Amino acid sequence: MLFRWTVNGITLFPILISNLTRAGVPLAVLCIALPAVIGMASASQATTIALTYPILLSIVPAGASRALYAMLIYVSSYMSYMVSPLHLCQVFTVQYFQANVAKVYRYYVIPLAAIFVTMVGVYFVAR
Repeated sequence: MLFRWTVNGITLFPILISNLTRAGVPLAVLCIALPAVIGMASASQATTIALTYPILLSIVPAGASRALYAMLIYVSSYMSYMVSPLHLCQVFTVQYFQANVAKVYRYYVIPLAAIFVTMVGVYFVAR
């Protein structure tokens, strides 16, 4: 309950989202960009979802599929979590195995590109 009250008490995000949608930024772009930024900064998919679902899903237009926007938020948060330089699993693994970080990120390119293309494809087909 305390977390819900805290998130609902933050007025910055709803004002920002409202201004961006009034400026013509599509909701789908916001559902990809905002979780990506928060996910990169927090390196936690759970935190990203907990912060963005209540804010972004509350402005989904009537008649639109909330599941599609929820999918965009979820996949975007997952992808940003995976590439975040603060992702502790990755930090400790790279340090323990003394791996080259650039080489590790190269292994992410194809799977994450496939995930992104699939996400966008599902959104446009199901919309």
